[in-house]
Amino acid sequence: MLFFLFLPLLSVQLAQATTVQELWIFPAAPDFTSDITTGTTVQVRWHAGLASVFSSFCTECNTSHVDLWLTGSQYSERLTSGINVEKTFSFSWRADVNASIITGSPNWSFRFLPSGAIWNGTGGQEISSAQFTILEAMRTSTTFSTSAAASTAMTSSTPTANSTTATTQPTSTSPQPKDDNGLSPGAKAGAGVGAAVGAVIFMALLIFLWRKAWKHRQRTRGIHEAPDGGVYMSPDQHGSDGPANAWQPAMHEDSSSRPALAKTPSELPTTAGPSEMDAGADGRRGPIELDGTR
Repeated sequence: MLFFLFLPLLSVQLAQATTVQELWIFPAAPDFTSDITTGTTVQVRWHAGLASVFSSFCTECNTSHVDLWLTGSQYSERLTSGINVEKTFSFSWRADVNASIITGSPNWSFRFLPSGAIWNGTGGQEISSAQFTILEAMRTSTTFSTSAAASTAMTSSTPTANSTTATTQPTSTSPQPKDDNGLSPGAKAGAGVGAAVGAVIFMALLIFLWRKAWKHRQRTRGIHEAPDGGVYMSPDQHGSDGPANAWQPAMHEDSSSRPALAKTPSELPTTAGPSEMDAGADGRRGPIELDGTR
């Protein structure tokens, strides 16, 4: 009874189909119309009228018990066994195919073979679908991302008469807080301490060089600083008569205290004759004897 219900539909399908591949719903005809991405699950589907062509192209097939194969240029795999194509019109398959296998077999198709038969790659007793392409998931994702980015860039740009305005997505990274001059408080504090230390070292170096130069000048003049803080002339400035290693105060001659010398030499006056100097009061006293008691 069920066969008679499907008979009108089967007649229409057979009348419209010119090849066996057109009796498959997925993959669709003609060849390479359909693509399958690795990692996805697809429904391999066919029309009910596909069972009627087995008697012409797969005489060894039992339509109530056939095997479904995945075949490629360099690869073949039995997906399931015992399918009744008269009552079952689809099969769920997950595309778990290695990338190296996809590279070696660019052309793929599904095939019904007699139960227990092995696909030898030469055809014969089989009912095949239209050929399709298996794509790697990574390549598909990269292609889609590139296309989406290009589409977003085109739609986010608004051209005008003189310029083009493009939207810019804000980044999630926020800058660290800084002062107006671009330095953080820690960096400013470190710079201040470094400058103060550098100034102290510079001043100490200047004082050291000044004292060294001052001592050198005093040493060349023969004036030294004694341990008691006074300024003395070194022993070699007194000649050989002075005691060795004796420090003598440095004497500075004042020209203003020296008596003025006559411009021309002259003799003392000789008008007075020789005379004895007056002994004063002591000269008028008589001689006395010293006391010897002490």
